[in-house]
Amino acid sequence: KHNAHKILTTTTATTTTTTTIMLWLLFVSVLVCLFSSVEASTSPNIIIFQPDDFRFYEQWNPPPHLPRNPQITNYPNGYDLPNTNKLRTDGVILSRAYAASPACGTSRYSTITGRYPSRSSNSRNNNAGDTISSVTIPTTKLDDESRVTDGNDCSDNNAAALFSKNGYRTGMIGKWHLTRFTSSSYSYSGLRDTIKGCGFDYAEGLYAENLDSDSFSDGTFSHNMEWVTAKAIEFIDQANADNDPFFLYFNPTVPHGSGSVLDAIQDFTCRQTPEGLLPVDPVVPYLTKDQTCDQYRQTVLDRTGSATNNHEIGAIWIDDAVGALYNHLNDLGILDDTIILFQMDHGQEGKNSIYEVGSRMASFFHYPNGGFTPGSTFDGMVFTSDLLPTFMDFANLDEASAVGYYKMDGTSWKNAIGNAAQENFWKNERCFAAELEKDRAVVCGCDKYIRIDNINDSLTATKGSRGNLAVDGEQLFRLCDSDNNYLTSPSSNPEANAVTDDPTKFEEMRAILTCHLLNTNPDNTPDYDGDCFPTPPDGNPTTSAPSSMPDPSPTISPTDSSGCLGTGGFIRTVVCIVFNLVCSIAGLCF
Repeated sequence: KHNAHKILTTTTATTTTTTTIMLWLLFVSVLVCLFSSVEASTSPNIIIFQPDDFRFYEQWNPPPHLPRNPQITNYPNGYDLPNTNKLRTDGVILSRAYAASPACGTSRYSTITGRYPSRSSNSRNNNAGDTISSVTIPTTKLDDESRVTDGNDCSDNNAAALFSKNGYRTGMIGKWHLTRFTSSSYSYSGLRDTIKGCGFDYAEGLYAENLDSDSFSDGTFSHNMEWVTAKAIEFIDQANADNDPFFLYFNPTVPHGSGSVLDAIQDFTCRQTPEGLLPVDPVVPYLTKDQTCDQYRQTVLDRTGSATNNHEIGAIWIDDAVGALYNHLNDLGILDDTIILFQMDHGQEGKNSIYEVGSRMASFFHYPNGGFTPGSTFDGMVFTSDLLPTFMDFANLDEASAVGYYKMDGTSWKNAIGNAAQENFWKNERCFAAELEKDRAVVCGCDKYIRIDNINDSLTATKGSRGNLAVDGEQLFRLCDSDNNYLTSPSSNPEANAVTDDPTKFEEMRAILTCHLLNTNPDNTPDYDGDCFPTPPDGNPTTSAPSSMPDPSPTISPTDSSGCLGTGGFIRTVVCIVFNLVCSIAGLCF
């Protein structure tokens, strides 16, 4: 009996010890997993998805239309673009998003640099000797210019160069439009090398500029969403395989009218590309994996019904690409830690004008790990130059920590979403400028001031005159109703009639623009510290250290008796509860 009892006691002790060791191993494993996830979330993947000349759908609350020949755009053939809308319903709708400049190339410059197009080294070099930079596509390229101060736009001062220097894999796919080529200087390999020289590790699926450009297009290819989407997935797979966070700038050419989208689908194959004829069709999960490319393209036409125009067919083609990327990210298990920013490149109805129909655009921000309420709306004013500072904020990069940091015009809106006081400022007091040619606009909350340099030689004036908007050298507009709600009625455009009875506001807005023009004078050393525009209430400038992300943790019951509530966020709370559970089972709690 004595020996049996001894054996039993020894066995019980051994079992208890083994259980304790296993539980502690479990606890350590949980810690590793949890803190590994924390480390990953400090460097989220980032995708900018920016289709070319995309429409602003009525269902997305666009700005008021032109009084003459309004562009009313509803979903194509009743097809509600389910994948694009998923970014809206599961993300944050940026209800007042603007382009810093309402043209393809100039808007892209502000998106990729966080700066106004008038700041570009190329523009300052081309406009030397003048007091105002003429902001145009030919003069706003991502070039290094040794003849101007702070002139390294390609090698240093852009998102790809900055993120690449801070541990990100960087990729560019689609329409570039930021380098000048001639028919004798263009080659696909040369385009690839040029883009890689501007900070991109990966540059494929490339279109130098518009399809009707003689220096680029020889007629052997057209829009090709399968090719560019396959390249986007290839880039994501490569970064994910190496466990690298990535920044992807994805610019489909669709539905830009420089090439017929219908002809691209019907008369060209998926193998015909700017790089040459592919040996096989590109394989795209969720598009062409289980059917031929021709069969897939027919499904696009089937969903458009009798439509033949670019924007309807193109919208469905774009939506399918959004779905392919979204689902692939989900299959890889990295969707929740990937920021997807979907935006137009400018307003379409008033393209090439600094009126609201040219500057305001649809934009959706999708980031499951961001801690934001799905389907919420942020009514603050944001513009394309804010994107890079905001992405840096999410990646915990600031002036002190970021390798290769440079000053920008934009401001991070990360901490304003879900913060009532901040949102009120961004909605009613935030200011920014819009630029095209030598024309400028300043928007501050509900007020807008436009200065047209030469009414007889202005794209903005031409667009305004043709659309029955007010056109004059200097004008003040009120964009909101008496309750300070932004006007979106399709039947009443506030820019059809200038405000003439508020001289105080007129002079205030004029002074803001005068300050902006002085700071962006092409002959002056660039000034990013001028106080032309109001600062957010927390004093959060572009260069400030990013604050912690909103806590996405679920609510823990107040009846919890573990003593873990209030331990400092979701991760610490979970660790505390697991620790208490393990030590309680093991009999080691004090």
